[in-house]
Amino acid sequence: MDGKRRYGIEGYIDRAYDEVDTGTTQEVSGRIDGVAEGVRTPFLERKYSNPISHTVRVPKRKSISPFAVVVALFVAAILIVLYINNIITVNHLMREISVLESKHQRLVNDQEILRARIHKLSSFDRVQRIAQSNRGLTFPKEAPQVLLVDPERLYEAKRLLNRMEGTITKE
Repeated sequence: MDGKRRYGIEGYIDRAYDEVDTGTTQEVSGRIDGVAEGVRTPFLERKYSNPISHTVRVPKRKSISPFAVVVALFVAAILIVLYINNIITVNHLMREISVLESKHQRLVNDQEILRARIHKLSSFDRVQRIAQSNRGLTFPKEAPQVLLVDPERLYEAKRLLNRMEGTITKE
């Protein structure tokens, strides 16, 4: 061997070569192939006292303990219960959403009805009819007159008004 440790099949073959102390290279190679394949070889038969009873054994699987099975079933049962609870909760929420959506739609419809009623009640023809019949209001028969105000007279009026307010507040 060249000093490096090898893993896998190559490492297994290298270790088998190290254990073999007799035979030619060709015999050793055949013996190692037989060991790797799980077949009895002359090498193995010479190594053990009873050549028929010894073969390369594959390790048995560990048996699963009853406690592990019970724990696994318990965990599975809990997961199933949680899943079913999730489905029930989602269904309940979907029903609640459906009820709330129908309430929302009903409120939107009521709102549209109220808007239509507001437009109908605030129409110009209706307001004019009520103003004339109940309040006695009418449109003026002559056109409104435009008043022109002199800015100086407006300033004087404001100053006079401010002075009058000042005398009233002093009393």
